[in-house]
Order: sequence, then structure tokens, then C-alpha cells
Amino acid sequence: MDQRQRKTREALYAAFKELLAEKDYAKISVADIIERAGVGRTTFYAHFSTKDALLDDVCCTIFEHVFNTPEAPEPGHDYSQGPCDLHAEVAHLLHHIAENDMGVADLICGKSSDVVMARFQRHLYDLASAQIERGELAVELSGDLPRRFLAHHFAVSLIGAIHWWVMRGMQEEPDTVAGYFVRVMTAGA
Repeated sequence: MDQRQRKTREALYAAFKELLAEKDYAKISVADIIERAGVGRTTFYAHFSTKDALLDDVCCTIFEHVFNTPEAPEPGHDYSQGPCDLHAEVAHLLHHIAENDMGVADLICGKSSDVVMARFQRHLYDLASAQIERGELAVELSGDLPRRFLAHHFAVSLIGAIHWWVMRGMQEEPDTVAGYFVRVMTAGA
């Protein structure tokens, strides 16, 4: 992707995220997005087939970044060195939300939070499933629990914890909430 395409994509992301914070998802049209981004309809469709595809791409970009171990320290937190366990994975995600990286906190609190959270849950399930299968997500498997059940439970529980935390104004530190989540997920394991 060349620089012009990257700038266009960034403009579409920014416009879409602003609209998601302001309006219900169902009331956002492609015309709204392109007007806010300052691009033409053909340009939009050269990048995305629908606004659903744009939302999927935004969510995927956020979660793929967060759930890939960073190679270098990031501003505000450093998970490039220590152990890659459940606490570190969740704390890393929560730090990005607290820093409103990529506008994710705004999306969670916005008028379209139900649609955004459902997409995040689906992407989180896919990422958790893949990482559980590869043994990269250190979730304790007790007994004969199916991995798909475990990934679903993980995704639903984490989405609930994130929503609870963000809607309360992120009063607790990310590491504290990650600790709460790990305690609940590993209780009885």
C-alpha cells in the first residue's frame, strides 16, 4: 500500500470512528463516511466493499495489534520483555483502551457501542481461539473443556469486563482490572 492509499485509509478510519461515537451504527451511511473523510464514493469502495467491511477492518486492526506481542516498548507500557501470560495479554489490551489508542475507548462509549462490542467480541473470539490452539494464550484448560467453549467464554467475559471498566470511567489501573479478570477466569482451574 502506497502513502496515498495509507492516508486515504486513515481518513476513512478517523471519519468512521468519529461517526460511531456520534451516531447509531444503523444511521451511518457510506455517504456520511465519505463526506466526513473528504473522499469520493469510488475511493471508499476501492478500499472497502461496505461499511460493515470497514468496521471489521477497524476492529481487526485494533485487536491484531494488541494480541501480537510487541517487539519494542510502547508509549505508556512495555510488554515486549516479560512473560506472555493471560495477565500480560489482558493488561496490554487494557492499556491501549486506557490510552484511547486508535480511538477504541471512544468506540466502546459511543452511540454505536453495542455494534462495536459485538464485533470486538467476534474478533476477540477468533484471536483467542487461534492463540489457544497454538498454546500462546495461557488459559488454564481444566478437564475436557472444549477449546471453542473456552474461547467463547474468554471473549464474552473479557468484553463484559472491558465494558464494565470503561463505562465506570476506567477508575482502576489496567493491571488491576487484568488481575480481576485472571482471578475470575482461573477460579476453579
